[in-house]
Amino acid sequence: MALDFQSLKATQRKAVSVRPESLVRTTALNADDTFPLVIEPEINNVNLAVWAGHNREFVETHLLKHGAILFRGFKLR
Repeated sequence: MALDFQSLKATQRKAVSVRPESLVRTTALNADDTFPLVIEPEINNVNLAVWAGHNREFVETHLLKHGAILFRGFKLR
């Protein structure tokens, strides 16, 4: 089966919209308390700095609501 590179070149890229919640999950550190909120990646290799930069409003809203955020499980260099 040969690849038809001309048809691949004609293919247009499409933007994909990803909600911030689909890349991370939020939970409480303790079941009895909402302080702090724990944010963990749902998929491997989520860059915390890039994700937080693109989702600043999400982070700030939850920080105001919960008082603190614990980012856990992100791979940092």
